Amino acid sequence: MRHLCLTAVLLLLSTTAAQAKLEIENIQSTYGPLLPERKELEFFPNDLIFFRYLVTGAKVDERGQVDAEAVVKFLDEKGKELNKSTIPFKGPLSLGGNSFAGAAYVVLNDQYLNGTYTVNVTVTDNLASEKATFTREVRIRPVDFAIVHPRFSYDADGKAQAPIGGLVNQTLYFRLGIVGFNRGQDRVDILSSVQILDEKGKELLPKPLETNIKSEDPKVVKATNVATFNGSLHLHRAGDFTLRVTVTDRLGQKTTKIEFPLRVTAP
Repeated sequence: MRHLCLTAVLLLLSTTAAQAKLEIENIQSTYGPLLPERKELEFFPNDLIFFRYLVTGAKVDERGQVDAEAVVKFLDEKGKELNKSTIPFKGPLSLGGNSFAGAAYVVLNDQYLNGTYTVNVTVTDNLASEKATFTREVRIRPVDFAIVHPRFSYDADGKAQAPIGGLVNQTLYFRLGIVGFNRGQDRVDILSSVQILDEKGKELLPKPLETNIKSEDPKVVKATNVATFNGSLHLHRAGDFTLRVTVTDRLGQKTTKIEFPLRVTAP
């Protein structure tokens, strides 16, 4: 009789573990899916709001696949829905388990004015008919000279997304946008400067890698509200570094910069 009771308890515990509740964990605001965490939830027009998170307790079918989706809503201060998107999560969990990485993002354009907004994310597990939700309040700042939406990849076209770093002998490509630059004289003159620092903060490049965007065509200047800088780095040795990008608006006499940790490891 004791043996039967013990068996029943073990069966109950096993069933409970197999039916874990759908949850969203480790929610982070980041610059992109593989990029560092963004500490402040403040953004500029033409920036990217991005949250990554972990979905746990998902139901898996007999083929080891999940069938879920995330609905991302962007709301103004009064709760009015300004944008809505659906991101599907369908396919096998090749490494086993019942969890997978999720993403939610909103691409900001000039229609979003200074103010407070809410990002609402609801993940639905279609196999288990369960839902999990989280919300985050974000702030869109007035237009100012700033670096927005940095992107990194292992190809020049930006299709193979990358973290900030990689293996020795890889090439890391990057692209970033600039907003809020001076266009009042029907001219644009922006200088980008890239420098690499070692662990002690010492500059490693004898001269920064510089790129200049200039235009005196009134039609081009009027139509351009985001300037884009592209660059690449050959990862020729292992180590921990810092990537620093400094951008200067020569007409507006403003400077801004952004820094990221850059890790290169041996294959």
